[in-house]
Amino acid sequence: MRNILLFFLFCPALFSCQNTGDVKGESIPPYAVFLNKQDPAKVIAFTSQLLEEQENSSLIYLRAKAYYDLHAYKKAYLDINKALEIVPSDLDYLFLSAQIKFNLELYQEALEDAHIVESAGVHRLSLWNLLAQIHLFLHRPALVQLYIQKSYKEGISNEYNKIQMANSRLAFMDSLSFDKRYFVLSDEEGKDPLLHRLQLESNMLSMPAIMFQSTILTEMKKYPLDPHLLRIWARFLVKIGKYELADQVYQQVNVQFVDNFKFRFELAQFFMRIRNYPKALAVLETIPLNFIQFNEVLWLKSLLWGYMGNKTANLAVLDSGIQLFSMDYRFLGAKNRLLGKKIDSTQVIQDSLSKVPREF
Repeated sequence: MRNILLFFLFCPALFSCQNTGDVKGESIPPYAVFLNKQDPAKVIAFTSQLLEEQENSSLIYLRAKAYYDLHAYKKAYLDINKALEIVPSDLDYLFLSAQIKFNLELYQEALEDAHIVESAGVHRLSLWNLLAQIHLFLHRPALVQLYIQKSYKEGISNEYNKIQMANSRLAFMDSLSFDKRYFVLSDEEGKDPLLHRLQLESNMLSMPAIMFQSTILTEMKKYPLDPHLLRIWARFLVKIGKYELADQVYQQVNVQFVDNFKFRFELAQFFMRIRNYPKALAVLETIPLNFIQFNEVLWLKSLLWGYMGNKTANLAVLDSGIQLFSMDYRFLGAKNRLLGKKIDSTQVIQDSLSKVPREF
């Protein structure tokens, strides 16, 4: 971050200079505008103008931070990667990278960056909270508690204490209830950005449709590029049967995420729901073998080929499932049914013991 400090020191001199004919676009805005954290859009405009003249890791970092504040996580991701290519070991860059990746649901990558910052001896509440919330989504309650305890040692406010209590409570929910958002958060807990989003997702299940629509559209007006808000809106549109519009919104979500294979699986499920089987299969083809739920990907492919009446392709998928996931007996059972094999109780081999009349 030394570069950023030097940049700020020399900025007054930069702004005192007259614009030359080589400067593109409008005049450079005042320095006070750049420092105004409440207007990240102007920060982006300012840094982008300077970056046209010279590439600088500090400027790229500041623009990434502004994109992050606007919830434009994909743009922030592209910028922070550029900054890290120039200065790979900057801890502030790495911390912002972890925050961005977490919001793009790249949890393992976010964890790697956060651990580098932690191993460098950094002690800050924002780091402990980030690590706790990453482990929350990885369903590791013990590690969530570990980082909550670390934050307590740093000393926290009453408001922050309520947030950490919410993190702790959610960590010990069963994974199904957490993933389906079967919980309620208070307004105090919802002051944390992540918990606020989870609260919105939970409200979709319980809030009257007209009220929820107004709520989510208000949030989207503030952060139009937020992939999470767009996904919530798409799910709501599916819920009320607006499939054509939901399709359009889902495509926007896909653009704003980076290799989010869990979302792509959800997108394939949506296409299956509206009976667009070829499109569902095309989406599933983009999910790699190392995806943690790849058995579900293969199972969905089998169902889709079955609906389309392609027995050969279905058998090929089922064979892959049997080979890769031998303990998932759905694949073997489906293959036997497809081939007309009836393995049921009437075909079980008789017991070797002789039949003896029972005395009871």
